[in-house]
Amino acid sequence: MKFDWGLIFILVVSTLICGCLSDKLNFSNDMEEPIDEVITLDEEYIQSYSLTGIKGAVFDIQIVTDGAPVDLWIFDDENYINYDKSFEDGLNYKWKGISHKIINNKKISYKLPDTGTYYLVIENAYFTEEGANAGRKVNLRVIIN
Repeated sequence: MKFDWGLIFILVVSTLICGCLSDKLNFSNDMEEPIDEVITLDEEYIQSYSLTGIKGAVFDIQIVTDGAPVDLWIFDDENYINYDKSFEDGLNYKWKGISHKIINNKKISYKLPDTGTYYLVIENAYFTEEGANAGRKVNLRVIIN
């Protein structure tokens, strides 16, 4: 049996590249490691983080802004989908979640009520009733353990 070493080399390199890039292209954060990052959240945008674990897992969350207010939300999967569709499409889908409105420095602990994925959303938009309205980009530090 004759091997085409060039083809095998291309397959091996392609597999390695795809494996490395898939980590960079992953939209959600599965929280295998803590997060400590500084981000700029444009006006009228949201930033989402997935909180995945077993029932009873606790996530310690700290958000510190540059002084401008933002809103924090925590959703289960179904409510996150409806919130996101409402935000993106401007339609009125029904959703509910845990809110912390008009914050600029907040520490919370969130205990997963069931095994699965929940979503932390940082909102820099005048979207929810009686919510924050920074009216500009907001620089913030996000820490999730």
